Amino acid sequence: MARTREPFTIRTGGRPPLVHDRVPQQLGVQVCRVLEKAIPQLYNPGARVYSNALEDFAFAHGIEVHPSVGKRDADSALQNLARDGDLRFLDLVEYIGQRAIEMEDANELHVDPPDRPPGLPVAFRACTVPEALDEVDELFRRAGFGYKFEGGHIVRVADSIVHASVVTPTFELLAEDPDYKAASNYYHKAHGFIRSGDMEEAHTNAGKALESTLKTIISKRGWTQKGDTLKRLLEEVIERGLLPQFQHNYMKHLELAVLAGTGQPRNKAGAHGAQAPLDIPVFVADFTLHATAAAIILLIRAERALP
Repeated sequence: MARTREPFTIRTGGRPPLVHDRVPQQLGVQVCRVLEKAIPQLYNPGARVYSNALEDFAFAHGIEVHPSVGKRDADSALQNLARDGDLRFLDLVEYIGQRAIEMEDANELHVDPPDRPPGLPVAFRACTVPEALDEVDELFRRAGFGYKFEGGHIVRVADSIVHASVVTPTFELLAEDPDYKAASNYYHKAHGFIRSGDMEEAHTNAGKALESTLKTIISKRGWTQKGDTLKRLLEEVIERGLLPQFQHNYMKHLELAVLAGTGQPRNKAGAHGAQAPLDIPVFVADFTLHATAAAIILLIRAERALP
């Protein structure tokens, strides 16, 4: 009897593969409705300051925002991009989210904006911007769309379990301490490059994020920085006893693993040497960002545990 092959969702523990190369069509309307609850100005024709900013962004990215009959600018743009599966949908959602966070921080998301023309209905807010972005993340998750908001940026989710266990905690740890701002910026950039398909720059910025984390730890502890390369920085913190003695061998193996995952491709790509281009597969870049995240978590927690 021929062997019956199990369905993919059973073989993978019930988790279908995440989609990264196209936008599920239903997200256009769904995301618009969520954003409308938190950002009334987005749907108020009188809020020209916001509309003008949206039009400028869309023009720079080649996105059509002129509404069709019965639709508003943002509705039209988001739904058309989602209908076509166009990944510029992510650029526009990210821009709207970032602009909304800025407006909320500046207390500009009024329920009745001052530039509302007479006769228009009063807008209202049913949730805050962070709550809305959480809802957008949930819509992405339910649609199997492999992206989510992290610190105001949309990043690629290669695996939902690994992302929740490693990547999100890394963003949170880096955000907790302003001393790690540079490392946080580099790690955000690494995710931005992997989303845009530039795997070489993703590797380079992952390496910079790890180097910046090590430099920050050395500075916070008042140690002497003896070099700028990842290898020299790791050697410095090992010599200083960042981890207990019995874990030194582990740290040396970690150094080899991190160099294999970030340092060697980064150096070959030109960060510390020749400018030879590399053809890096996306799954290798995913590994690099995950290995970098795990190393950053270990190093920051180890520094905090020192007396």
